[in-house]
Amino acid sequence: MAITKETLKSAIDELEEQDLPVVYQLIHAIKLHPGNPAGQRMASALQRMADRNALADITDPIAWQRETREDRPLPGRE
Repeated sequence: MAITKETLKSAIDELEEQDLPVVYQLIHAIKLHPGNPAGQRMASALQRMADRNALADITDPIAWQRETREDRPLPGRE
């Protein structure tokens, strides 16, 4: 079955009123980011890093993340 604007309109007509804001947000996100070029750039950058073994010297990823983010104990959760 081909998806057309009419098919989508019909599907939207069958939704409950409370679901409409979610559909609107999805449509708005698609209009703002058609084809998601930022996602493609991110994927390309990560692939280049993998090709170069850019993170090969990280032996303990958890320790590296803590050092990088400078984690600190949360107040009241020590």
